[in-house]
Amino acid sequence: MRTLIEAGPYTAAQAHEAGLVDRLGQVFDAREAARRQVGGTARFVAIEAYARTPARQTGGQQNRPVIALVSGQGVIVSGDPASGFGGEEVIGSDRMASAIDTAARDSSVRAIVLRLDTPGGSATASDQIWDAVMRARQNGKPVIVSMGSVAASGGYYIAAPADMIVANAATLTGSIGMLGGKIVIDGALQRIGLNLEPLAVGGDYALANSSATNWTDSQRESYERLALQVYEDFTTKVAEGRDLPMARVQDVARGRVWTGAQAIELGLVDRLGGLQTAIAGARELAGLEADQPVRLRRFPAQPTPFEAFQQLFGMSAEGVSAIARLDALLSLPEVRAALEARERPVGVQLTAPDAEALGRDPG
Repeated sequence: MRTLIEAGPYTAAQAHEAGLVDRLGQVFDAREAARRQVGGTARFVAIEAYARTPARQTGGQQNRPVIALVSGQGVIVSGDPASGFGGEEVIGSDRMASAIDTAARDSSVRAIVLRLDTPGGSATASDQIWDAVMRARQNGKPVIVSMGSVAASGGYYIAAPADMIVANAATLTGSIGMLGGKIVIDGALQRIGLNLEPLAVGGDYALANSSATNWTDSQRESYERLALQVYEDFTTKVAEGRDLPMARVQDVARGRVWTGAQAIELGLVDRLGGLQTAIAGARELAGLEADQPVRLRRFPAQPTPFEAFQQLFGMSAEGVSAIARLDALLSLPEVRAALEARERPVGVQLTAPDAEALGRDPG
């Protein structure tokens, strides 16, 4: 085991071959493995939503076919963080992949529109969302990507397997490549009297991500090897998703950035337009008439005010609800009167009497 650990890092396939992991797959596969453990028709729910009954759709729109809208803005990161560093919006891979999966399982959904505005981000997180797009297509749900101002690098990684990609003429897209590295701050800290002495146990790669040391030759070689694999995987997915020869993909890859107008000529984009163009494409691929009424439903559903408060301040929806009820209770006249009575001073008071109350000239 020590030899295996110190000989890292490994790709996922190498770790599987070495017996360090049991199975290769995505977050979806892990969830399905858990589902098989309990059997039956188990489904996953967020802990906050446990035992809550979702509101039913009512009215004339109930029977209309649904086009699902899944949107994301910001850097692509793993998991489901509330926000990024500094409070900016991010695309959490768990959240977006789960939203796509939920839409794909919904029998009323005829197509999925994926609205992206992102410069890219984590390769692992992008791959998780890519996998969800692939599953949606395998389930017979057309996926149409609508690009905002930018959908590059990891954003294009996600878009590559879609049935249709729609971009504005000025959208920045492409950037099919891999960028990585680290910042070494040890010298900067020494200027202000701070010194880092890292301690590592294991192989040479143990300190590869440390900000206190430069890469050794072997660390750089290992990192470059992993980066090359990510790039090869990226270009392969683009070639398969866009049905392009690898030589053609290499011509437009290598980190080059294109506008939407250029991308459509290069075969990276199918149509020019905005969200409405993407929705029209969804109707077309779903076999719906251009004038047939549809419902556009967001996945996941928009949070209630209490849930939005929870996301902003980390307080549970139940806690916010309790605060709201308490505030309403405190506004009742009889409650306020009782509180004011309790606040009146009683007993001996060390205060100066009012001159007018004593019948004296205040002057």
